Amino acid sequence: MISEVRFLKASYCGSSRVEIDKIVLGNDSRFFDAHQGIKLEKTLRKEGAFREKIKLSRENELIYGYHEYSIYRNTQTFFIPVEYWEFPEEYKDFLKIHLKILNFKDGDFNDIRKEAYLWLLDLHPKISNKLASIVLRVDIRTISKWKPGNFKRKLIKKADTKRIVELHNSGKSRREIIDELNLPSYKIDYQLNKLKRQGGQNMIINRVF
Repeated sequence: MISEVRFLKASYCGSSRVEIDKIVLGNDSRFFDAHQGIKLEKTLRKEGAFREKIKLSRENELIYGYHEYSIYRNTQTFFIPVEYWEFPEEYKDFLKIHLKILNFKDGDFNDIRKEAYLWLLDLHPKISNKLASIVLRVDIRTISKWKPGNFKRKLIKKADTKRIVELHNSGKSRREIIDELNLPSYKIDYQLNKLKRQGGQNMIINRVF
């Protein structure tokens, strides 16, 4: 069990059981991966709990474990085991991403890492390449390539944007939308998040970290 993230001054400070309705979701959007959800639900029904506990701030804000939280709620589990973490408020977004990335092997899921970087950059425009590289566990050269303007983005037409929303709201999975529109996942998710911040168009967004 990880108990601290030193460079973010974050550390484990205790375990408990908490009423699920008291857990607060942050303002970051999340995408629920249906395939992962099915696996987790089978695990929960078989073992009664997940081996890795959901992580919360002292204010009960969800820091890590959105999929597990969703499955607990879907299976009407009212009290769930959690870990409490303390950290400086200014590092909260970085910690959310880093805890997720720790589950990835080096070099894997670079599309998700890139998407996470764009999300962080949107919230923290002055984030340094060095800090971003440590949070996302990639080298600084990779971060430089990911900076908007330093890599070529395939423009998304208005018709494609509308289609992304329609497919998402119709219940299509992330992978199905990617396959149908033939666009990288981070481009689709970036567009969904952008629309959400602008008010969306009757959007249903569950995403991600």
